[in-house]
Order: sequence, then structure tokens, then C-alpha cells
Amino acid sequence: MDGQILGEDASIFVKGKNLLSSYELDFSTQIPLQTEDIFPQSFLGKLSGKDIFYLELAVGENLLPRLNIFSDLKNIQFDSNFSFLSKKKIEHSANPDSTF
Repeated sequence: MDGQILGEDASIFVKGKNLLSSYELDFSTQIPLQTEDIFPQSFLGKLSGKDIFYLELAVGENLLPRLNIFSDLKNIQFDSNFSFLSKKKIEHSANPDSTF
């Protein structure tokens, strides 16, 4: 099904079982997110960049909802005064035949 998440168009996939008794529903999608729009700068540092995030929401009868968010963070940079927290964007090679 089509929808919007945080102002971005998204195709949302739904999987369910036991819909007439103790139901379980899983919703999944992927959306591009601009990190500066979601995560404000803090004393730890600042996130920047846009990347694809995969979202999975699981709901069920008598179960707490569970939201999982996945990303490889390749296009995300984290600048921090603490060097062990800093992360640079992964540079993509100009040569498509090269391997990482």
C-alpha cells in the first residue's frame, strides 16, 4: 500500500497472520531521510547526510509494538568533539569496477 512517512512517499508492505484471533501484523518500508531534519545537534555532535532507512513495525494482540530501524549509514556523517564518535561519509569510488 502507498503512504507517506515524515513527508516522504513510501510503499508500505503488510504481512499478517492469525487475523481473526491473536493477530500479528508487520509493516515494512524504506525511506530516504535527511538526518538534520530529524536529529538535532547535541553536545555529542551533529549528524549530516541523507541515506535510505529501512523501517519495520510489528504489532500484535497483547504485545507491545516494536519498531526496528536499519541503515548502513554510508551517506551519513557524524561530527563530534569526541574523536571516537566521529564518522565520515563513505566515499564512493569513481571506478565502478573497484571493490571495497
